[in-house]
Amino acid sequence: MGLEKIYSDEKKQITKIVVIEDNENFVNYLYSFFKFRTHYKIIHHFYSCEDAKNSGSLGLAKILLLDIKLPHESGLEALPSILQKYSNLKVIILTSFQDDEMLFEAIQKGAVGYILKTDCFNHLENAIEQAKLGGMLFSPSMAQKILNHFKPKPVKKNNLTRRENEVLQLLKSGFTKKEMAAELNISYNTVDTHVKNIYKKLNVNSNIKAANKNN
Repeated sequence: MGLEKIYSDEKKQITKIVVIEDNENFVNYLYSFFKFRTHYKIIHHFYSCEDAKNSGSLGLAKILLLDIKLPHESGLEALPSILQKYSNLKVIILTSFQDDEMLFEAIQKGAVGYILKTDCFNHLENAIEQAKLGGMLFSPSMAQKILNHFKPKPVKKNNLTRRENEVLQLLKSGFTKKEMAAELNISYNTVDTHVKNIYKKLNVNSNIKAANKNN
């Protein structure tokens, strides 16, 4: 495709797309997907990141649709060097992998979308539009993984009895076992038993650790 044609597309506000994908069937699907969406145009398709980086097409595109599993160099391995050279490029990962580590690695390395190939029909166009606006979009199942990652972890209760909690509060206040026995009107041996149970339940071996762990 000549440069004159590409620059004329710019005037029509056509979003130019480069695809790096080694699955021929999926490439054909993408061409079909964009065929009647005339405001988008795949200006080039590559089977490897190496071929894409050696061409000038990435510098002409607004969107890069990038697979992960590719020959020689994976999409995630190539992503930093691609964005270092083409900082204005918006990269959307298109993959079959639902792996948490790959998802967060893609985000960390600069991807602005992570769309599962099975979700393309419903979510790819929205992902592209969000990327153009400076936003991000993910397949629903991947977005849920992100939410789960940042969801506050439930606070685990200490599982102490009422009396053990009373002893623990006195431990925090610096009471000795003898002083606790007098304060609670129980025997020294009973206090000692409560303290041992507290250590066991909180998995600690000193008064200071027990007090700090329950803060």
